[in-house]
Amino acid sequence: REVDLGSEAALLARLEGADPVVFQLQRREYQLRKMDTGLVAHSTICPHLLGPLTDADLVAGRLRCPWHGYEFDMASGECVFPADASCKLASPPILEHRQGRIIARS
Repeated sequence: REVDLGSEAALLARLEGADPVVFQLQRREYQLRKMDTGLVAHSTICPHLLGPLTDADLVAGRLRCPWHGYEFDMASGECVFPADASCKLASPPILEHRQGRIIARS
């Protein structure tokens, strides 16, 4: 129930070059992103109408779905826009640093 995503240095280089890092874990697909607080992972599927989140903007800790503009707080997964929405991002995997490598586990 874990996947080795590779060396942290190689992953950061890919992300700096705007090369998306997408991986599967437990039959779900996630995308790795770099934030000021470190690496984070999120579902590649929007819970609103199942739109793709691989091209979603990530600004100030919020992920914005390109289809309908729904915004999700990356820390909690809660939908913060629109205010009356009840959907939430799927729980992300835990990212661990092990000997210079990033491991995603459920």
